[in-house]
Amino acid sequence: MLRIYKSYRLPYRIGGSASNDTQHVAAQHMTFPSYPAVPFSLDDFYQTSAGMVGFASAQAECGVHVMHAAGCN
Repeated sequence: MLRIYKSYRLPYRIGGSASNDTQHVAAQHMTFPSYPAVPFSLDDFYQTSAGMVGFASAQAECGVHVMHAAGCN
């Protein structure tokens, strides 16, 4: 299946209205791998322009025999 790397520019601001006292948030750009027509990452991997990388992993549930073979008690 086709995979693409998406990049979003989100010019969010902190403060009141669009006056001069507002400031941009730290992460203006967000990039992540995804599929066409999916607006988020199914891999749970995100990288922001602030230098932050987010990663999450879900481990599949294994049977007792697999856990024992792997050395997990």
